[in-house]
Amino acid sequence: ASGTVALELAMAEVPAVIVYKMNPITGWVARKLVKVKYANLVNILLDEEAVPELLLEDCRPLRIAEMLAKLLDDPRAALVQRAKLKDALARLGRAGVPPSCPCRRRHQ
Repeated sequence: ASGTVALELAMAEVPAVIVYKMNPITGWVARKLVKVKYANLVNILLDEEAVPELLLEDCRPLRIAEMLAKLLDDPRAALVQRAKLKDALARLGRAGVPPSCPCRRRHQ
């Protein structure tokens, strides 16, 4: 579900901060099993942290508030994130003909 939400926020051009909090034991197991640089689908697509991620022990109320305040108070920060969201969507084909379109070969 979080991947869908990440793309929906990107399509709506809504700047965001991604937070994942879980039981410490579950988090320890996840760190041992999951070997990815980013948790958010947009960040995975771009191979950079365009959408701030606060995971596990970094997911604290003060940190969340700081990250959200930056997006709300700094128009440039929100603008930069929106541009990166558009870039991620373009990589999925939103900027042109959708990858699943049968007419795609005619457009290449």
